[in-house]
Amino acid sequence: MTVALAQAMALASSILAPMLALPPARAEQAAHERALELYDHGRPLRAIEELCSAMERNLAAGGYAGETGGYSAELDALTLFWMVRETESWTSELARFLPLAEPLEPVSPQASFYVRYLHGEALRCSGRFEEARALFGSLGYCNDFLLVGPFDNERGSGFSVVHPPETAVDPGQALQGKEREVHWRENPCPEHALFRLTLEELFQPAQQVLAYAATAVQAQSARDVELRVGSSGPIKVILNGQELFARDAERPHFPDQDRIVLPLCAGWNQLVLKLAVEDGPWTIESRFCELSGAPASGLVFDAKHCGRSACSPRESEARGQPTLDVGLGGNPSDALASRALALYHLVVHPDDRALDSDARVAALAVELDPEDVGGRYLMARALRPEVANRSEMA
Repeated sequence: MTVALAQAMALASSILAPMLALPPARAEQAAHERALELYDHGRPLRAIEELCSAMERNLAAGGYAGETGGYSAELDALTLFWMVRETESWTSELARFLPLAEPLEPVSPQASFYVRYLHGEALRCSGRFEEARALFGSLGYCNDFLLVGPFDNERGSGFSVVHPPETAVDPGQALQGKEREVHWRENPCPEHALFRLTLEELFQPAQQVLAYAATAVQAQSARDVELRVGSSGPIKVILNGQELFARDAERPHFPDQDRIVLPLCAGWNQLVLKLAVEDGPWTIESRFCELSGAPASGLVFDAKHCGRSACSPRESEARGQPTLDVGLGGNPSDALASRALALYHLVVHPDDRALDSDARVAALAVELDPEDVGGRYLMARALRPEVANRSEMA
């Protein structure tokens, strides 16, 4: 090694060392904030380990009690979910997920769901497919659908067009699709371990198109449940012939991105999902929950009954549990709440990717507290090149 090279390496080390030095943990620091700090200093596995340990301590000591305890637990679980997925460290933490998820259930059903979901993905990645499928089934998932498509959706123009499945479902009816006549057919992959519909593998063409998924849900009596969906593209939800929800969004797929209250009638209820795509992945997952957020019980799913005459729509003013963004959005002048909200938008992607919700909320957090390193971390992550180019892709 030449003297010049040695001097250059020494200079680089002296410059980088302070940048890479890990700040000490602060007493008031939330578990997910400390984990993000560790992650952004190149210690992802330590971040996951410390976050799991901090969540265990909080549960043992009642650290998630109080009015905002459920939101804190959900933020910690959401951060854990994201970090394990990013690092693909499934097997190293597999044994910790279920013992962590069970005591989280009464504190925050959504936090418990995120950890159970991780456990299911870890089982799948370990080759334990039947166990994974059983776990996802216990979370209220359903993929018993009849499918029809593809229909035209050139540059998103088809999302507002009403096709026959939106007014009546006739499984024996042939329909004119984008390029050919199309027919209703059963989901060819009902054994998917994650209960997910990977639509780009089921339809051709799979770009600039839309399709419909229909099933029937049987309830013993009239009741309200919550449909929770994760989707990569625009979605409409039609129950018993009545449109209840529509979101025109192109975004990365994440579980439970949207929540829709379904006022079920006694007997069979017809559920139709309109699913669109322009470019990129085309996926959907759906599960049914009580209004409390716990997996729904006492429902029967059978797509063979979706062609029955839908029962009369039933009105309901019921509401499910507030989503994390609603819970955190009530105090826009609070830098801590803004930072947590930015994390939620960065990970869950509830809005269209072109809206840059994560970057805008992170910028607000930095504006409210310019000295806060955590807010700057989140803003830098939201503005990194593969994320910042979303508006060009949308």
